[in-house]
Amino acid sequence: MKKNVLLAGLFVPVLAYAGTDTTDEVVVSASRISETKTHVLGQIDVITEKEIQERNLKTLTDIVALLPSVQVTSYGGRGQNASFYVRGGNSNQVLVLLDGESLSTSKIGELNANHIPANMIEKVEFIRGHRASVYGANAVLGVINIITKPEYKNKQRAAYTYSSYDTHDFNLQNTFAITENDALKVTGGVSSSDGFNVHPVPGINDGARHGFDNYDVQIGYSHTFDNDLEIRADYKRIKNEGDYDNSWIGVAGTSVNYDENQIASIGADFGNDLYAFDFGTMYTHDNDYNHPKGVPVSDMQSSAFKMDTINSHFTNEFYPVTDLRLGFGADYAYSRLNKNSKVEWSGNFANSAISINNKAAFVFARYDYSFLSGELSGRIDDNSVYGSEGTYNVGIGASFLEDYQFSVRYGTAYRAPNMQELYYPGYGNSRLDPEKSKNLEVTLRNQYFFISGFYNNIKDQIGSDPLTWQYENISKVNIKGVEGGANIPFAKYHELDFSASLMNPKNKDTHKTVYGRAKQLYKAKYMFDSDDMFADFGLDGYADYRFTSKRTFSNGKTLGGFAVVNLGVGVTPAGMNKYVRFGFGIDNLLDKKYEYNAGYPTGGRVYSGTIEIKNLF
Repeated sequence: MKKNVLLAGLFVPVLAYAGTDTTDEVVVSASRISETKTHVLGQIDVITEKEIQERNLKTLTDIVALLPSVQVTSYGGRGQNASFYVRGGNSNQVLVLLDGESLSTSKIGELNANHIPANMIEKVEFIRGHRASVYGANAVLGVINIITKPEYKNKQRAAYTYSSYDTHDFNLQNTFAITENDALKVTGGVSSSDGFNVHPVPGINDGARHGFDNYDVQIGYSHTFDNDLEIRADYKRIKNEGDYDNSWIGVAGTSVNYDENQIASIGADFGNDLYAFDFGTMYTHDNDYNHPKGVPVSDMQSSAFKMDTINSHFTNEFYPVTDLRLGFGADYAYSRLNKNSKVEWSGNFANSAISINNKAAFVFARYDYSFLSGELSGRIDDNSVYGSEGTYNVGIGASFLEDYQFSVRYGTAYRAPNMQELYYPGYGNSRLDPEKSKNLEVTLRNQYFFISGFYNNIKDQIGSDPLTWQYENISKVNIKGVEGGANIPFAKYHELDFSASLMNPKNKDTHKTVYGRAKQLYKAKYMFDSDDMFADFGLDGYADYRFTSKRTFSNGKTLGGFAVVNLGVGVTPAGMNKYVRFGFGIDNLLDKKYEYNAGYPTGGRVYSGTIEIKNLF
């Protein structure tokens, strides 16, 4: 009953509250060209750098957990494998971008959200719904764009955090505005933890602890010419090493996952009243090793996956008349699994390198006339494995009263099989077809609230055959749902967000809810920042609430629903010119015992303390 009251409250217009209007915030995730949120049909959520830092968020997993309609799942703590589901779909039905280029193709299988560090992120944009007609494969249920490009202003931050399980985090974030047209960004982070037993097996691995060691570095440079042409270059190196439980047949065992990414990118963009373009190319080299602890990676018990990927895009947009936007673009993606990749006990993955390439072209248009808006887009992909795929999207919106908009979008999308599903020895299937979907979304929104209804009909969904364990196109899935939320800013110091998501992801073959999916998600987050309220004394704080309903898994195990409350406060002492801040946080305040996956408990209540030094020059 309480949940129904909360849901009803989310949809009450809150125009009486005064605050900063963020509807004209500039985003790039809808069309790949910068535009304001009011020009996008559909709902966009943004998590800013300020929110990441004040909430002391450490990984992409922590960030997306705040977003509406996102269900996080992991195998224990921060150093373990983690992913997320949007609107009840699969994790690989959401496209994850890094500064506009796909990260989803950089791994042999699914992306581990725990391996994306938060300290190099400027903001995260999240647009829900099908976007395959612009972005291509995997943009079925949404697009998440991780933006690390520097701003043209000086800002420096050094922070150290100590938290439960002897966890240490040290981060540096520095952006130097060398001139008004030049920005240099340098970030780095080092983390370590003793961890806890992420998979307790009584009498077998009692007392085991599964820790992690991570580091990351980023160097980025941007220059803007007087004609508004911007060029940029960036290099990142990210290393994650985490222990995980590998006990089997009554014998305790611990294995190690070592994952190292090197990412280099270049790009350029330009815009004026008549024309705009955006160009980007990103190269990723990924080494992913798994081996028993104390056993070298060269041993037969170890696996090694070595991937090289290149992603490029070039998007153009023209403004021939007022309120008309016409665009076209091209994409290229190349992935190669190196021939010295290997599977434990089975030797090399293949006799030679395995590669996949994809070429694509797309067009789009948007027109705003009086109170009406319309969008149309289409795309053709030519893939070296599964051939050609075409997708389209059509949408119309109508504005009424002062700032309300009602919109309807319909289109197609698809999810491409990954390297693991295609080629993994003994289980891969090179004859797999892409998953295909038809999608409908209806949204009512204004600057303070939104409500959306969605329907996704997905066929040829890829899964493991229960008899052969080989990957097959084995199921059809229907997803129906409604989501809503409200943003309530109180003057300039407080902000409160609510969201609720009710979903019914159903396997059409078994007529059962898709395994592991929650049908209800409720979230609330509050932030306070005194800003200039107390002269040179600063106070900030946050409180988060997240509820996930029960989930049933393929083995028949049902995990009950759970609610988590996180609290934190930050203090900037007077007399320090706001250069020093002390932060204190408690995650899982009520010490709830819950699991994302059966047999993999989370860490209980976690305490943290942070000291940071900011903007000394």
